[in-house]
Amino acid sequence: MEARTLLSFQDVQFSYLIPAGQATSFKEAVHEALRGRYFIKKPVLKGITFSLQQGERVGIVGRNGSGKTTLLRLACGIALPEHGLIRRLGTLAPVLSLGAGLEPELSGLENILLLYALAGGDPKMEKEVMHSVVEFSELSEQVLKMQVKRYSSGMMARLSFGVAMALNPDLLVVDEALAVGDAGFQQKCYAAIQEFCSMGGSLLLVSHAAEEVQRMCHRVLWLEEGELKADGPALAVLKQYQNALGL
Repeated sequence: MEARTLLSFQDVQFSYLIPAGQATSFKEAVHEALRGRYFIKKPVLKGITFSLQQGERVGIVGRNGSGKTTLLRLACGIALPEHGLIRRLGTLAPVLSLGAGLEPELSGLENILLLYALAGGDPKMEKEVMHSVVEFSELSEQVLKMQVKRYSSGMMARLSFGVAMALNPDLLVVDEALAVGDAGFQQKCYAAIQEFCSMGGSLLLVSHAAEEVQRMCHRVLWLEEGELKADGPALAVLKQYQNALGL
C-alpha cells in the first residue's frame, strides 16, 4: 500500500512585517509615517517545497534565524503562507517552544480539554485522556489548576508533550521544546517518541543537536537564510551542514 502524504509544502513563502526606520521618538515615527514608510517585509521562507510521507521521521536543521520555527508554525496552521500551498492529511499534534498552541488565560486542565475538543476527540474519552496527560506530564494538581501564563517554560513543555501524545496523532511536530525540560523528562519524551514512531507515527523535528537529529530521524532538511539548502538522508545532510559551520 502506498504511503499517504501527511504534509506538503509547494513553493511556500513567508515574510514578517517590521517597522521601517529607527524612530526614537513619537515625532520621528510620525515623520516616517508621513513619508509612507510604515513597515517593510523581511523574507523568512523563500519558495520552500517538500513533502512528508506517513511513517517518515524528518529533522530540520539550520542556523538561528534560518526559518525553522516559522516552517513548523506554518505546518501546524498557526501562521498562513504569504505565497504557495500547504496541504495536510490526517491528525497533527504540535509540541512547540514557549507554549505555542496553549491558551495562556486558561488553566492546564482547561487547556487539555480544549485541545482534545479541537482535535475532534470523543467526549466519552475525556477522563481517560485527562488521566493520560496528567500521568505523563507529572504536573501536580495545584499546577494544573493554575493559568498557563504562570507556567515556566519547562511546565509548558510537559503539558504540551503530554497532550500531544494523548491525542495519538498521525504526525508529531516538535520544536526544541524538550530542551527546556530536566534530563529525566527529556529521556521520557524521547522514549515516547521512539515508541510512537515504531508504531508507524510520523515525526517532524527541529533541533540544534546533530546527534539527536541523527538518532531520531532518517531524513533531514537544511534551511539556510530561508531557503531549502538540502533535503536527503540524515547523515549526508548533517555532514553538509556541519561542514558549512566549519565543524
